[in-house]
Amino acid sequence: MNRKIYAPNIHLFAFQLHKKSDEQHLLWQKCDEVFTKLNVRASSNQASEILKLTTQLNFCQISGDQRCSLLKDATGKIFLPFEFKSDIAANHLEIKGFAFPLQIYDSYALWLNLRRPENEDNQKTENVDIEILGKLNPGNCLDFRDSHPFLGQTLLVTVWLTDEQKQSQNQKYLQELADQCLEELIPQASQRPSLGRTGQLFDSPIFEYGLFSQISNYCHVLVWLFRQEETDKKFVQCSQNQLLLDLFFYRTKVIKAYEDSRYLHQEIERSYSDIEMMINAADRPQAQDERLSERELAALKKQLKKLPQTALQYANLLRILEEYSNTISINTYDYENKLQQIKKIYPDDDFDFLEIFAKTNSPYFQQQIRADINYFIHGEGLLEKKITSIRGTVEIEQAERDRLRDEREKQRDLQLQLWVGAVGFGLAVSGITSQVEPRPLEAICSQLPSIKSICSQLPLKGMQPNNSTNNLVYTSINVVFHIVIGLIFGVVAYFLLRLIFQGQLRGRGNNSANSGN
Repeated sequence: MNRKIYAPNIHLFAFQLHKKSDEQHLLWQKCDEVFTKLNVRASSNQASEILKLTTQLNFCQISGDQRCSLLKDATGKIFLPFEFKSDIAANHLEIKGFAFPLQIYDSYALWLNLRRPENEDNQKTENVDIEILGKLNPGNCLDFRDSHPFLGQTLLVTVWLTDEQKQSQNQKYLQELADQCLEELIPQASQRPSLGRTGQLFDSPIFEYGLFSQISNYCHVLVWLFRQEETDKKFVQCSQNQLLLDLFFYRTKVIKAYEDSRYLHQEIERSYSDIEMMINAADRPQAQDERLSERELAALKKQLKKLPQTALQYANLLRILEEYSNTISINTYDYENKLQQIKKIYPDDDFDFLEIFAKTNSPYFQQQIRADINYFIHGEGLLEKKITSIRGTVEIEQAERDRLRDEREKQRDLQLQLWVGAVGFGLAVSGITSQVEPRPLEAICSQLPSIKSICSQLPLKGMQPNNSTNNLVYTSINVVFHIVIGLIFGVVAYFLLRLIFQGQLRGRGNNSANSGN
């Protein structure tokens, strides 16, 4: 196969979020690393310093709906041109290029171009071997994907077909040529993306590498084989208007949102599994009339504190997933808007190759995220139901415990009232009997003939109060008699009052039940 190509170009469109952090200048630092590896000097003098983009930037303050070039140049240029020599097959070939740094809304963008000129000294340059593409990407330095705030990138390789290659209409041959260009550009097979699809753009074949099924390691490379001058003219015009730059920018933001949604999908999936484990652990078989122990009740209260926090975190993950869907929708709209501007310039051209992203890929991303939300939102419902269930169980258990505590307190109060009433009644009876009959033993003996024989044997006459010897014994017997009488009446009063109070309580309970029904 003819490995010669004419005037190859490498266009790197790289983007990162604009964040005020230690990594906010990482995109420009990556560009400086490329200059270092390619030995790009600040001037034609090889003794001069390596060209640095970071020292020539002017960061401007713009509002959220604006864009501006970040290159500070007294002449008003927005492109930083450069040139250097590259060793290809023992030849020192002149390579030219430019760097175009700018801020687009909330992001930084870098358009870096490396090219073999079409003409030198007013003469057409010679065809070069495909290996030049690898020489312009030593160590895969044009791959910026390892930086954290990095949004994504597109590597666009444009090459002119030689006169011999233009004669070939064999699609397989052109694909093999494009594959060879990619292999030279990215020699490491593990870092090289697979062919995604092929098509035509501005009447020249174009090959897209990178599969969305490998989104975690997605790399987007386009190899565009120029067959006619009209393709180059249209490409240059779209490039000068920055339409292609904007197109790749919005495309990158869509893919980044979808990529982040896949990482979030894994996090939500783990949270969903944790929620199911928590719910299963909280479900304890319990009979209808079974009471909870203090330990079980404390565990439910602890879960009642933890589950709402888990529900809030889970709902926040779903909200972020919804935001990714909105981001895809917004940037897809912007992508289509830029594509419409290109169509207005070239109304007769076919743009199916570019349209498929907005018509097929982006809707698929949104559909996938919507399916994830519809699936995982059940976890939010499970949490809410479990929280409601636990809260109801705790409230019922606590209410039952409060009711039993109140009943015990009422029983204690009732018992105290009964005892106070019985003791008071007994004391009152004892006092009354002592007033009515101070000497109950003599009165009994004198009034009951049946025990007179017994009383006659007692020395009652010697136990009169005026007899100092036996006065204490006599008084003690009378006191004990009155106490016994009071005790008997007190016990009787206790049981009578108990029957009365219990009847009143049963009556109140029946009234409450009837009013509840």
